[in-house]
This record gives sequence, structure tokens and C-alpha cells, in this order.
Amino acid sequence: MVVHPGRMRMQAGATMIEVLVTLAVVVIGLWALLDLNIRLQVSEGEVYQRTRAMLLLDDMAERMSINRPAASYYVTDAATGLGAGVCADPLTASALVTRDRAQWCQALQSANQGQAARRTGTLIGGRGCIELLEDVPGEEYLLTVAWQGSMPLSPPPEGITCGKDQYDQPPGSACAGHADSCRRYVSTRLHLADLIQP
Repeated sequence: MVVHPGRMRMQAGATMIEVLVTLAVVVIGLWALLDLNIRLQVSEGEVYQRTRAMLLLDDMAERMSINRPAASYYVTDAATGLGAGVCADPLTASALVTRDRAQWCQALQSANQGQAARRTGTLIGGRGCIELLEDVPGEEYLLTVAWQGSMPLSPPPEGITCGKDQYDQPPGSACAGHADSCRRYVSTRLHLADLIQP
């Protein structure tokens, strides 16, 4: 069998091109896996925040259900709510409503999870709002927990005012310049039935 030297060189060149193409495909695949991993971590953080917010929402709904006669005293400012500012000390509060509000405020800020400076397990910019719904019969409240999301999505509906226009920061982040698209929320309606028979 006769081997031509020119054909050997062409075969060697074709192998080099195949190696370069394979290497490019592998690099693109690894880059896609890295991007997927980053997106999964962001999604996991969002799910954790939503779960924590739902637990806080259920906590306040339970507190208000237990203290039915004073439920109207739990109402907060519809936009600012609790958790955005300084919380009262629950140990110095004498009234149950004041103590509940202070404990919920601290839970929104996660001051009860270790050192206050570290704030581990917290909602980012968490705040809770309680509104009395006057357009429905009986005593019904809208409880909302809002927090800062990590990337812009569609903004909440107009009826959800808790934390409105407070989550478009920091400047230079993915949330800056997206009108209210980084505000996340969970809400529930709490209807307190009149348990006294006429």
C-alpha cells in the first residue's frame, strides 16, 4: 500500500480542526452549565425569601385571630408598614398588640436570628403591612409582606401598596430603573367572624 505524504498532512490538519471544534463545544457547554448554576442559586434564594415571607404572614394572621377584640389596633400604614424602621422592644411592651407588632417587626428584620449586625436568614428589606378592608362586609384585613427581589419581574398589582416604589435600589443593580419590578410580596385576607351570638 502506497501512502502519499500530502494526504498525511491533510489528515493531521483535519484532526486539529476537529479538536478545536470539540474544545469550543465543551467550553460553551461548561459556560452554559455555569450560567444555569448561577440562575438556580438566584431562584433558590427567591424561593427561600418567599417561604420566609409566607411564614411571617401566617404568624401575624394567627396573632390577630387570637386577639380578635383588638384586631383593629394591628393596622399599619398601608405603604410603609412594619419592619422598615426601628422596631419597638417587645420586652417593654405591656399590651399584647404592641408586643405582637414589635415581635413581628423584629421577625421581618430577623433581629431574633443571632447577632443583629449579621441579620442571617432575613428578608431583604422586609416589611409587613396590615390594612382594614372597608369595602367588604364584616371585619376583614389584608395582610401583606413585601421584600426586595434579586432581579426585575413584573410589578405587583396596583392594589398591593405595601412597599410601593421602595425596592428599585441600589443604583447600578439589576433592579435600578425598573419601576417597582423588584418588589416581591405575599398577601392574604383575614376575615374575623363575629363569634358573639345576638
